[in-house]
Amino acid sequence: MRINGKKVIALAITIVMLCLQPAQSLSGTHAEAESRQQYVARLKQFDSVKALEKAGYEPVCDQDGNTADLNQGTGKKAVYLGYVKTKNPEEAITDIAVLDMKGDYIFNDYKTTLQIPYNEIICFTSLKHSVDILTTKDIFKQRSTLNTIAGYLPDCFIRCHRSNIVNMKHIYKIEGTTISLSNHLTLQIGRSYLNDVRKAFMAFAVRMR
Repeated sequence: MRINGKKVIALAITIVMLCLQPAQSLSGTHAEAESRQQYVARLKQFDSVKALEKAGYEPVCDQDGNTADLNQGTGKKAVYLGYVKTKNPEEAITDIAVLDMKGDYIFNDYKTTLQIPYNEIICFTSLKHSVDILTTKDIFKQRSTLNTIAGYLPDCFIRCHRSNIVNMKHIYKIEGTTISLSNHLTLQIGRSYLNDVRKAFMAFAVRMR
């Protein structure tokens, strides 16, 4: 049986959201109900359940309680969706960026839905409660967070600052703590990200040879 990847992702996300809704209590107070309420803070894809659990995520399961492989029946490499819960509503995901199995980022601003090839995305920049998506052709603004978006990006993207994620395919050079991008934009690398960025870019450059 061949399964549609987008439909499975949508179903899995729906299951997560429904499972985390607070139960209605006839005897408890409203404050007690709120204290028990949990939210989805992060969603991320993994290639194994072991890697998912090691990273501290809980697996999304199907209706029978079995861990769901989102690529089951397609003949493709297994993909598992994990989530992390929080009781803090400020950390809760307020929107979902859908991952297209063909390699496009699905941009949705409630009025427009657009497929953006990952190769065209230069970087994501966080601005308070929204994220600017800088591409080779345009700039799109999406109401989301970098933490939400990061879980859906392929490994050619790297977080270089709390406010920026860059596509290593568009890095022209790294000099000191400065990244120069293909659109002539320069970004600073956060101190805590510096070693990871350098290692990731070196490994990426070797793979691209």
